[in-house]
Amino acid sequence: MKKYLKMKMNLRGYKLTQQRKMVLSAFKNRKGHYTAWEIYKILQKKGTNISLATVYRSLDILTEMGFLNRVNIADSPGRYEYIGEGGSAKGHHHHLVCTACGKVLDFEIGLMSVIQKIQIDLEMRFHFIITNHHIRFEGYCENCAKKLELND
Repeated sequence: MKKYLKMKMNLRGYKLTQQRKMVLSAFKNRKGHYTAWEIYKILQKKGTNISLATVYRSLDILTEMGFLNRVNIADSPGRYEYIGEGGSAKGHHHHLVCTACGKVLDFEIGLMSVIQKIQIDLEMRFHFIITNHHIRFEGYCENCAKKLELND
């Protein structure tokens, strides 16, 4: 894995620094979506000496390299998830995003064949090669929905 990471980084003009390795290590054995601040706190608990600015820069580079995915949430800091060395550890999936608290949930849909048909139709109709797509539903998670009901 380290050889692949190093090779991919070098091809894009980056180095696999100790700090970038530390940021990637924060995602090891963890599922979920984390803000830069949360990654920073995870690393602090491990006793690493890394600045928040370095965490932000590392997250940006690791996202650009395809090792992480950034989920942007309006009025909230972006959240990052580990997707693997080849960008396929989690497989293609979509997100539910709570607009109140920023919680992000992954989901895969059994309707992929429908989405694939739409993709093929769009490619044929517009003579366009689609390389990726994102589906994201925004709303309220269970906890925030309950809070909204209590306020009504």
